[in-house]
Amino acid sequence: MSFSDFTTDDELLAKRLKEVAESVKNKPNEMDAKLEGRYISCSGEEKSMTMEFPVLEWETNYGGILHGGIICTMLDHAAGVTAICFMGGWTPTVDLDVHFLRPAKAGDTLIGKACIEFCGSRIIHLRAELVSKTTGKKIASALATYINH
Repeated sequence: MSFSDFTTDDELLAKRLKEVAESVKNKPNEMDAKLEGRYISCSGEEKSMTMEFPVLEWETNYGGILHGGIICTMLDHAAGVTAICFMGGWTPTVDLDVHFLRPAKAGDTLIGKACIEFCGSRIIHLRAELVSKTTGKKIASALATYINH
């Protein structure tokens, strides 16, 4: 894969997002499927992807709030799927810098949005965030780096 595979064509992005959704659906025992995320859209103009994650009971910690590891997984998934859609193939995570801002509880839905900030010949930088659909408040954010190969 190279920088020439990068696209901002909304029709191609929608096709790639649908392919990712099918791939995740076909592997129900993997973590990405267990998150039960719903892919909403990709925007070529914004270089972004948006999805929803329900906060499920099994994802909470002893305090009854969404576990930090699950938050990291949601952010990594949103950013990774964004990279896949724009680059046309899998891109491994190099770095994920997460900032936890406030708690989320089971029953809420989080809107995950990731945007490409830089795409070079070797790496891709993205930022991602999770926002509560109920309150509109940001739950967590991340800066992520992926290999472009």
